[in-house]
Amino acid sequence: MLVKPIPAKYCLPLRQSVLRDGKALKYCHFEGDDRKSTYHLGAFSNDRIVGIASLFKTAEPSLNF
Repeated sequence: MLVKPIPAKYCLPLRQSVLRDGKALKYCHFEGDDRKSTYHLGAFSNDRIVGIASLFKTAEPSLNF
């Protein structure tokens, strides 16, 4: 398995089938997907995307780091 950075648009088909129960792709785009601070990773097996992770930078006031 290979994990590498991917563009947000590569996340949409997997989100559509797993998270959105086959709804239209427009419902698979998340707020912040295209921000420069957002990072998307794809897991590939035999050149086929089998998993994704999207990391969004957000403020969380309850965390005091």
